[in-house]
Amino acid sequence: MDKFDHRGFGYFTNSKYILLQTTTNLDMCVYMCHVRPACFGLSYKSTTSTCQLNAAPCPDSSWIYLSSSKKCYRSFNATLKFDSAEIECNKFGYGGHIVQPSTNEEVTLIGGMNNQGYYLGIIWQDTPTSGYYFLDGRPVVWPTNIRWPGGSSTFPGRTDGNVIATMNGYNPTWYQYYSGGGGPYPYICELPVLHG
Repeated sequence: MDKFDHRGFGYFTNSKYILLQTTTNLDMCVYMCHVRPACFGLSYKSTTSTCQLNAAPCPDSSWIYLSSSKKCYRSFNATLKFDSAEIECNKFGYGGHIVQPSTNEEVTLIGGMNNQGYYLGIIWQDTPTSGYYFLDGRPVVWPTNIRWPGGSSTFPGRTDGNVIATMNGYNPTWYQYYSGGGGPYPYICELPVLHG
């Protein structure tokens, strides 16, 4: 592997993730990466003026990379129960889960991926402290563009083990269902990008 001077998310070059390789100056290299949504980062070798644009290291082109979260996302139309959907997402590797949106950018992205109801990786747990938790164990911090039915930012009637599902991908109103009930639904998997 060649070692390049890295800009953005650096790693040793790997032909699997090369989006484009060309000869140009550094400013043009940065610009070319900036205008290409699939560009994850770039490498520039000043001795040869070689610009290498690196693609997002998602499993394949059916996934969408969101740079602000450093995660890849994919919508699945197959309908599964919550536990089965989570198992399917886990199969993609370390950190694969049903989507766990924690930012407005993530909510906007996943809202456009599926116009049906789909599971979210959020559950109510009574322990260690009563509250909503992501499947990876983090306490949920609600994005500001999320509203429950009726416009409120909370939902009454929480009980241990509840699963959250949204009923309309284009309208970020979330509904609460019991795990195993209210489904099966389509699902969206997220996979964190691991840097070498």
